Amino acid sequence: MLSTQMTMAEAIRQVADSRPDQEALVCGEVRSTYGQLLERIRALAQGLHGLGVRRGDKVAALLPPGPEFVHLFFAVAELGAVIVPLNPQLRRRGLSGILHDAEPVALVTFRPIEDEVRRQAASLRHVILTADLPDLMAAGEAAPLSLPDVSPHDLMALLYTSGTTGTPKGALHTHRTLLAPVVASIKLRELWMRRPSLKTLTQTAKALARYRERLLRAAGRPQTFLSTVGWHTITGLEVMLQALLMGDRLVVMPRFHPREALRLVEQERATVLVAVPMAFQVMLGLEEFERYDLSSLLICGTGAAPCPPHLAREIQRRFGCAVHIGFGATETAGGIAATSLADSGKRQAETVGRPMPGMEVKIVDQMRRELPPGRVGELACRSDSVMLGYYRAPEMTAEVM
Repeated sequence: MLSTQMTMAEAIRQVADSRPDQEALVCGEVRSTYGQLLERIRALAQGLHGLGVRRGDKVAALLPPGPEFVHLFFAVAELGAVIVPLNPQLRRRGLSGILHDAEPVALVTFRPIEDEVRRQAASLRHVILTADLPDLMAAGEAAPLSLPDVSPHDLMALLYTSGTTGTPKGALHTHRTLLAPVVASIKLRELWMRRPSLKTLTQTAKALARYRERLLRAAGRPQTFLSTVGWHTITGLEVMLQALLMGDRLVVMPRFHPREALRLVEQERATVLVAVPMAFQVMLGLEEFERYDLSSLLICGTGAAPCPPHLAREIQRRFGCAVHIGFGATETAGGIAATSLADSGKRQAETVGRPMPGMEVKIVDQMRRELPPGRVGELACRSDSVMLGYYRAPEMTAEVM
């Protein structure tokens, strides 16, 4: 059973050991079982260790979604190091700024970086192109690794905010804070992930009344997630973690394309499609939308930007499934609240649902005093998923925590 008392490495090992032959990851022509995934993670961890990456070191990832990111994320976890996911569209100035701030010892990148960027990132000892990863993994296979003692409370990720309200800030997350939303999602989706129980009978009845065949096909089986959101965002990262750490199947798009997304839903029989609201709007605008067989979908999940009620209703109507609108933040490792299958169509379209399991929320004023219902204020959150603070920014941390 997945728990916040685990490390990321322990979590993926538990899943892989329980279903080594089940397909875990699909990306283009690449298909990997959980057993193969674990072998590659271990080989890359050993290869990185051979380069001198140690516990507490930071490893930056300038990568689109794909197998390389998955291997790197969990390999870094094995070593007790810290992953720094970067937007693959970052250019010289933005990339230099974050690398200078984060001080990684290694950068794994899908494209060469400019000499000027490397000069400004004085901490960098290694720049590794994805084309060179197979050789690094092969070298790692020949070098047995004694794993360090890693705690769930150790730092796991330095996640930079989008910078929409100023300079991007690095949110410090541990293994525990990143696992907490996955554990919460398991509880939230118990209704459709497992066979209905007496405990969930009322909710099950409501969901069955709306989704019938789709819910019955999905219940009690591994789900197939189609992720179209970048993994440098907390939305995309948590989708990746949820799919793999719950033992499901993850279909990946390195770059979003509306026709390709719909084709993959049909081809791979995806049950969960995750995209930002604008991506759903683009897909719905395609003339050939109705030609695709989307009957496998149970949930269209969206977040990272506001989803207007009219768009949510259009998704419900034309995709023929539930809409899960999630509300969260990088600082809370994603989900603060979300809608569910048991919610009415109106509630799914017009709200962001209820707080996630384990998440406490209240509305406060500028003095952090709790406000009564109906008053406007700021949302205060408390859960196991809340960050430790902002990296090298104690004053900003004190303002929000």
